[in-house]
Amino acid sequence: MHKKYTLRSGSPYPHGAQVGDDGVNFSISSRHATQVELLLFAHHDSPQPFQAILLDKSKNHTFFSWHVFVENLPAGTWYGWRIDGPSLTRESGLRFDKEKLLVDPWARAVSNDLWRRAAACLPGDNTS
Repeated sequence: MHKKYTLRSGSPYPHGAQVGDDGVNFSISSRHATQVELLLFAHHDSPQPFQAILLDKSKNHTFFSWHVFVENLPAGTWYGWRIDGPSLTRESGLRFDKEKLLVDPWARAVSNDLWRRAAACLPGDNTS
C-alpha cells in the first residue's frame, strides 16, 4: 500500500515529468481537454494505479497545459494520463476516450508489458 502524496498546482513548463529536489512536476498539453487525470503506478507492470489525481481546471490548468506537482514522489515512478474532451470525430476530428490510459509524449521510458493491441483499439478501459 502506497501513501497518498501531497499535491501543489505545479508548473505548465516544461512538459513531461520533471524531477525536482522535493518531488515531480507533471505537465501535458491538450488544447481541447475538459478533464485530466494523472495515474501513478507502483511498478511498470502494475495493473492498477496506487493514486489517481484528478486535476482541477482552476488550479492545474494554464492556457493549453495541464499540470500538477507531486511532493516527495520518487524519481522513476511510473505514470500515465487519462484525458476527457469532445468526441466529435466527423465534425472536428477530435476523439477523446476518458477511459483510455495514455502515454505521455514526453516520457523518457515506456513499458509495454501490459499493453494489448485489442484493448488499445477498442473503446473503453485499456488497463484491464
